[in-house]
Amino acid sequence: MARGGSRPSRFTADRDGKFFYTAGMKALSPECDAKPVAEFQAEAPSLIRWIRRTKRALVLTEQGRNAAIVVDPGEYERILDELQLLRDIHTAEEQLANGEGISHAQARQRILRKPSA
Repeated sequence: MARGGSRPSRFTADRDGKFFYTAGMKALSPECDAKPVAEFQAEAPSLIRWIRRTKRALVLTEQGRNAAIVVDPGEYERILDELQLLRDIHTAEEQLANGEGISHAQARQRILRKPSA
């Protein structure tokens, strides 16, 4: 699934025993993860190396407001993969809630059924 290479991932249970996926990029830290656009332009090569090395996002600001976020390409792809996984899980949960699912035994039987010749 991960286009940018495999990274460790983990699933965590909430209070109701439902599992959710947690992994990836560290939380943004405003004091070190935000830079004015002008500073980014002046220091782009070193800031890009920092982004690649730390796998952290860099928030670019204009006049004190967030303007853009620069992310390592591998992290961006991982985020997209994670988003797709979460969407797939959400769709599956909706289908199950609507009675569209089948039991494990039925699924196994379908998979193991030999096609007719």
